Amino acid sequence: MDSFFNSKKFICILAVILICSALSGCANKTVKVKEDKTPTITDTIGKMEAIGSVLGCMFAPQTCDGKDNDDAEWEELEKELEQEKKQSTQDLNF
Repeated sequence: MDSFFNSKKFICILAVILICSALSGCANKTVKVKEDKTPTITDTIGKMEAIGSVLGCMFAPQTCDGKDNDDAEWEELEKELEQEKKQSTQDLNF
């Protein structure tokens, strides 16, 4: 039996099995191609108002509604950051 595993016949059988398994593979035979959906005219027209408001705010920020509210939020965040800095320096001193 030991001579069979060392013979050329056994090596050829293993080579054929290896080649067959490599050729058949275990992956899916069919590839699903996902096509991008091209936007229709109604899709693009429906977004015109949002695009216009974004461009308006970009080139004329004073006309935007949320500008005043946004500044107040930034000031509040800056105050909180300053308080945290003071708190951390006090904690380090004690």
